Amino acid sequence: MVFMSIKQRNLYILMAANLLISASTTMIMPFLSLYIETFGDYSEAYVQRWAGYIFGVDFF
Repeated sequence: MVFMSIKQRNLYILMAANLLISASTTMIMPFLSLYIETFGDYSEAYVQRWAGYIFGVDFF
């Protein structure tokens, strides 16, 4: 039986964790602007700008 090295196993674990986090982040993105609106009485442009910033930082 051939065992993989510890580094290779850790790489696979990190890849799986990254996939799960990316999938969960894309599921909450459509509701992000609705969540930001609950912080106060802000204009629609302000809310959309901050939702865009948060969405953009996710891929930075």
